[in-house]
Amino acid sequence: MRILIFIILFSPTLLFAQQPEISFTVEPTTIYLGNSATLKWNIHNADQAYIPNIGKIPLSGSKIISPKSKESPITIIAESSIGIVSKTIIVTV
Repeated sequence: MRILIFIILFSPTLLFAQQPEISFTVEPTTIYLGNSATLKWNIHNADQAYIPNIGKIPLSGSKIISPKSKESPITIIAESSIGIVSKTIIVTV
């Protein structure tokens, strides 16, 4: 049992793994009702990512969105073996 614990604690994968990093923008950040904005993202050190109410997304990409409410938060959530990270931007309509 001690050997197994030693291997887990000093595994190179866990030793050098980093939390996911999310960078994303939305342009424009203010739109008129009925108009669209472009969401662009780039995610590092993650196994998967998703946007609530949209679903799974690639680790790099873009999407055109058309928010319907006055202030619409857009959140990206990235997951890895180290943890879960989220980042939110608000689009003002």
